[in-house]
Amino acid sequence: MCGWGGDWCPGWQVLLIADIQGWGWEETWALRSRPQTFSVTLYPSTDPPSVVVTSHQAPGENKKLKCLAYDFYPREIDMHWTRAGKVQEPTLRGNVLYNANGTYQAWVVVHVPPKDTAPYSCYVQHSSLAQPLVVPGDAS
Repeated sequence: MCGWGGDWCPGWQVLLIADIQGWGWEETWALRSRPQTFSVTLYPSTDPPSVVVTSHQAPGENKKLKCLAYDFYPREIDMHWTRAGKVQEPTLRGNVLYNANGTYQAWVVVHVPPKDTAPYSCYVQHSSLAQPLVVPGDAS
């Protein structure tokens, strides 16, 4: 007895055809010695980002607000900081990085002057989200 319940044996030749179709993979196994074709289609999931905002301020320096989005899929993401609702140019922006679990992460930093008390928020837009995430930063 060999293979799936004795239906095939290792001596039979198997042809693997992989074809990308849209977001999914279609893999087709054709057994040359049998007229059957087995087909499985796998579609990657879309994972929404988890978002964390942190702040750090050394004495006498600007406060640094960092927004980290992680564990999201697919790769494309829009992240930026707003100050009182107006988009701010980032001080630093990290590249979108691939994680070992198949998801991605990205970050953006803005520097806030010590006397600036306006509200800052991190804006995150991703295809897995019905609406953007807006996470408040603590600039005070």
